[in-house]
Parts: sequence; structure tokens; C-alpha cells
Amino acid sequence: RVAASLTGAVLLAGASVWYALKPKEQRVHTAYGENRSVTLPDGSTVLLNGNSTLTFTDTWDDETPREVWLDGEGYFTVTKQRQ
Repeated sequence: RVAASLTGAVLLAGASVWYALKPKEQRVHTAYGENRSVTLPDGSTVLLNGNSTLTFTDTWDDETPREVWLDGEGYFTVTKQRQ
């Protein structure tokens, strides 16, 4: 019983740490007629037009591609990626 309880506690603690460190998805939506400027984690900016949705993760690193999802219209000013 003790071993089973300890195993369960360790698994629960590991899952909690994984969830806390997992990148969070950010979603920005504009209303009809609204424009909004959004700064991405790498310093790039997106000017969203009305009734548009921009989705991205809140952490980026140099080893993975930068990805955003846009539903609607947006004007991107992209910063150069370090090599």
C-alpha cells in the first residue's frame, strides 16, 4: 500500500510539473471594426484587422519554428531570427 501511494504521489507531482511548464496557447480576437497591435514572443508585431483571431504559444525558442495561426486579416512586421 505504501509503495502504491508513493507511486501515485510521484506521478501526480510529475504531471503537475509538466502541466506548469507546458507552453500556454494565447488567443487574441478583435471585434468588428476594431484594430489591435499584438507583440509576439520574438518581438515581431501583428496589426489585427476587425473580426480576426491570432493564436500562438507564449514561449518560443531558437530551435523550433515560429508558428502563428491567423483567422482573418493581419499585417505582420517580423523580426529577423538569430542564427
